Amino acid sequence: MLAICSEDRSSKPPPSALRLQPSKPTFDEALALFGRADFERCLESLQGSSDHRAVPLGTRSLIRIGRLEEASATIEAFWHAIKATGSDLERGEANLLRGMVAAKCGDSVGALEYFATARGYLFGCTHSRLLLLDLENQLALLALNLGDLEVAEERASRALDGPLPQRVLAREILSHVYAASDRFRDQIDLLELNFRELAGAADNVYLQSANLRNIAVLAQELDRIDLYEVLSSTASAIRWTEATRSFEARVFSELGMMAARYGDHLTAFKFFRRSGNAAPTLIGKLEALLEGATVAREINEKVGFADRIAQAEELVDQIDWSRAARAGREILYTLAEEQARLDSIVARRTYEFATSLGRGRPDNAGPALDSRLHAISTRANGIICKAEGRTDQALPLLQQAFDYWLSVGFEWEAAATAVEMLELDTSHACLNSLRAYVERTASRHLQRKMASITAGSEGRVA
Repeated sequence: MLAICSEDRSSKPPPSALRLQPSKPTFDEALALFGRADFERCLESLQGSSDHRAVPLGTRSLIRIGRLEEASATIEAFWHAIKATGSDLERGEANLLRGMVAAKCGDSVGALEYFATARGYLFGCTHSRLLLLDLENQLALLALNLGDLEVAEERASRALDGPLPQRVLAREILSHVYAASDRFRDQIDLLELNFRELAGAADNVYLQSANLRNIAVLAQELDRIDLYEVLSSTASAIRWTEATRSFEARVFSELGMMAARYGDHLTAFKFFRRSGNAAPTLIGKLEALLEGATVAREINEKVGFADRIAQAEELVDQIDWSRAARAGREILYTLAEEQARLDSIVARRTYEFATSLGRGRPDNAGPALDSRLHAISTRANGIICKAEGRTDQALPLLQQAFDYWLSVGFEWEAAATAVEMLELDTSHACLNSLRAYVERTASRHLQRKMASITAGSEGRVA
């Protein structure tokens, strides 16, 4: 924790904040470390700093690495020291940071109160523009997390004309608003704009890493193979840190799927290994395993597929699912879908468990993301019904998922779902859609599937 090492402008800070030993750090060096997402070293360099900017920067670092109790104790000690004699700018930033900590801890009411206090100090204050833009973004994030998309869009839009960090974050927030409204193509347009602006931004590594994660996810889902080379080269060149490991894991997981889709399986499995090694959580490692299992199945590596599923099942037993977010449920539905290829009884059990995790847990993510999760669960259910021999139930479920993926432009997902339907009914209406997709893409897996389906259909006609 950071302590107040500048002049004593108030009474002694509470004991919850650690007083650090004096040293002679350079604030600019600490700021550079913050920009490179090296937050632990940033905190070390701020030890004993007498610069009045040290505590706010240290608090931001603690927030970024999730040490929220320390962030709270640090900023509360700072507020205690400056609330009577500090400048309006200092008091405004302190309350902005108090609100950020409260929001991260799930205290939306407290966060709003702190943000209102911050605005009161900052409004009309000299040199407060950047902090006011930060405030708009934080209010937008809070509204987004509460499911108020209109307010989130309005607030984030106010920061679009700010300097790079503020406008990039504003676009990231707007991209999530678009995603929650099924506007995925608009979303990736914003993310591409951020990607171009952040190219080579060594002083904004955290924002660059977060953007790379978001654009990689969407590029994979929207089948934007034109972005693969630039995304993979950027991912390989970026200086990943401990604080950006979760971004690194997801980026290489998505790039692995893109590589596999077009036949580069060696690179795909290399990326999956890197994703699993980087993942800071068991859920992240599970996701990397399942991506590898899916590709192993697609290239008919039966032993490799079964081995990865077995490893995934072992990981599932080690995870505390009581705190699983919607991403955890998506991964479980994916596991159930793959398990159905081996054992429909086990797959059904996993599916029901994933569904149980969502009961009574509103995601506040908007109807579109709810629809997306529903499509994922519906396809998994359809594939399990298919494995159980219940064709009459499988086809309508798969049709629902197919219609959704097609409507939002996730053509790969639609094509993969079409394959499942055509294996049950080779005359299904989705055949033309699949044929058109295969003709304009280079997916060897789907080309093989299409040839098999066509041959099977011709054989039955003969």
